Amino acid sequence: MPNWVYNRVHGSKKVCELLLGSDRRPSFLKVVPTPRELEELDNLPDQTLYEAYASYLFEDDTKLKELYKTRKFDEQYKSFDDFLAYLSSEYPLQKMFAVRDLKKKYGVTNWYDFNCRYYGCKWDARELYNDPYPADVDEIEFETPWSPPEGVMNKIAKMLPDEKFTWHCDEESCAFSFDSIYPGDGTRYEEDVLPEYYMPYIIDEEELVNECKDITKAETLYNAIECAFPDGCDFDVKEDKTAKTITVTVYNWECYGGEELYSHVFKNINFEKEEK
Repeated sequence: MPNWVYNRVHGSKKVCELLLGSDRRPSFLKVVPTPRELEELDNLPDQTLYEAYASYLFEDDTKLKELYKTRKFDEQYKSFDDFLAYLSSEYPLQKMFAVRDLKKKYGVTNWYDFNCRYYGCKWDARELYNDPYPADVDEIEFETPWSPPEGVMNKIAKMLPDEKFTWHCDEESCAFSFDSIYPGDGTRYEEDVLPEYYMPYIIDEEELVNECKDITKAETLYNAIECAFPDGCDFDVKEDKTAKTITVTVYNWECYGGEELYSHVFKNINFEKEEK
């Protein structure tokens, strides 16, 4: 099974409609439809073999001769010519012309390579919920295998260059988490963010004060502040020995931009070192 990437698209009803199939469930087929001729060729019995055969016929490629030995066809057929005779009966020349034309048109000859190249991932969107999306939706969530569908993102931006939307992606093993932001002027930029599934609880100002209200020693206060917040929480601590204060500023992860959540000043702090 692949590692799954969580995707959330928000901010444009037109964009969201492009990402919904006829059943109102997430799909990329409106943005990047699978070519019909590609679907027909996907029914051939041995994808690797017919691609190598097509390359041999039209590009004088050596891959087929390599397969002849590595796949031990030389044990089934007396000669390479006998092997070619088998292929000509199994894979008619008409289909080989179709393979050649697909390669020229799309750069690929099978569904897997097509999806990786044009979606940015190997499968279509996987829904997170059983219910279809209602009309006028402005946010859609779905999953993709291994990678975000960057090909789909960029295609939508070209189809609807004036639409503003944000595409959030994060991978389940914490390999990456970012927002792709399309401001509606034909540009795109990214911001690294914390993953959706890793949003630890941030204590509010009242709770912080209650945790530390009876502490007057600077060293003890620092330790208490460190323990109060979960690992990775975004906060700053500044001291003013003249004013005998320590100021704690906490930033809100849910804002994805380091916006200040609150700032609290602890007063009458003793900065003298404790004697051992």
